[in-house]
Amino acid sequence: MGGRKQKFKPLKPGLHIVGEGQTEYNYFKHLKRLFGFVSTIKPRFCKNTCIKQMDEAISQIVEADATAICVFDADTSQRNKSESDQLQKLKKKYKSNKNVIFCDSMPSIEYWFLIHFEETRAGFASASQVTAALKKYIHNYEKTSKFLGKPEWVRKMSEADGSLKKAIGWAKAAPKNSASYSKVYRGIDLLNDTLSK
Repeated sequence: MGGRKQKFKPLKPGLHIVGEGQTEYNYFKHLKRLFGFVSTIKPRFCKNTCIKQMDEAISQIVEADATAICVFDADTSQRNKSESDQLQKLKKKYKSNKNVIFCDSMPSIEYWFLIHFEETRAGFASASQVTAALKKYIHNYEKTSKFLGKPEWVRKMSEADGSLKKAIGWAKAAPKNSASYSKVYRGIDLLNDTLSK
């Protein structure tokens, strides 16, 4: 039995966050409130669990002449040849499009969170390994709606116990062959630009 297709309002120009799930959705939602960034964060663009879904979300945003900040974990494409091939095609498809910004992290976005607290180039083998390191600083961190929905963890990480500015600097200075890396700073740079307009 097929469900009805949901109708959405036309997209507005500006910055739209595209993510894999609730971690990206909640992180950027809290970041927006904390710093006053001008962007659109919709749940429908933060449930892209495969490259095909991400491509569909990007297409909708680009058609609206808006900018897609695509935040995703690189470890899946490293382990899965099919996903890796699709990701390379996706990056090639939008290579010349200034409205598509790829912000991948290896192994996962938790590496981005970790470098708010410590400058590390450790080659984390998995998302669970980097999450264990992150828990030294955010003891109760867990990928649940209950935890992620509270803004306090982002505030503590960004400007209380950790530093968003330091994370950006460390990520930008990463050598090209870094085993663990994050390009989330690319999206943050664009969001920072919205504050001066």
